Amino acid sequence: MLKLFIISIFFLLSFAQNPAIYSLLGDVVYNNVDEIKKLSDIPSFSYEKQKILDYAVECEQLKNKGFSIEAGDTKYDKAAYLAELRTLSKVNDQFVMLANSRFADSMENNDTQTFKQLVDLKIVDKSAVKEKVKDFIANHESELENTQYYITYKEDLEKDKLEQERLKKIKDAQQRKEKFSKIERIRDKDKERQDSLHKELEKMVEDKKKEIYKQQKEGLENY
Repeated sequence: MLKLFIISIFFLLSFAQNPAIYSLLGDVVYNNVDEIKKLSDIPSFSYEKQKILDYAVECEQLKNKGFSIEAGDTKYDKAAYLAELRTLSKVNDQFVMLANSRFADSMENNDTQTFKQLVDLKIVDKSAVKEKVKDFIANHESELENTQYYITYKEDLEKDKLEQERLKKIKDAQQRKEKFSKIERIRDKDKERQDSLHKELEKMVEDKKKEIYKQQKEGLENY
């Protein structure tokens, strides 16, 4: 029974993406390592290439240690694993910062090649410089049309266009409604004035009739 349980644990761990132990820290490191490894193929990272490749190997080795600890292997110490993980986490942060810095530099220097190689990486935060990225792509469309982000950019442009058209329709409808309401108010005021004038004329006619009647009556009495 115990043997079956251990086999089951190993089976489950073999399908786990990352070790569950200290996953809050480990997931960030292990999920980023493939993206960081891609930096080694970019010419502007040639000076960091070996460091990147060594880092990727260290991450893989530590990841295996994490799985071993979870499987109950006592030759690995949890505290030592955590210390190594913290060290790699700092290196991860350095590479992420470097990638974002080089990405910003590529736009400043009109370096479309580096931009193209970095723009689709998940570790590069495009949201922080979204408008700047859009402007750069708009100015270099023919050179960047094969990037996934370019496709997303075009889709966003189409969505923005449709949204602007939708808002314009709403605005036009609102303006028409306001214009119609204004015309209705003017008509109502005109009708009020006409009704008022009509009542005044009726009163004047009625007063005149009374005056004539009074004069006729006084004339008959005097006769």
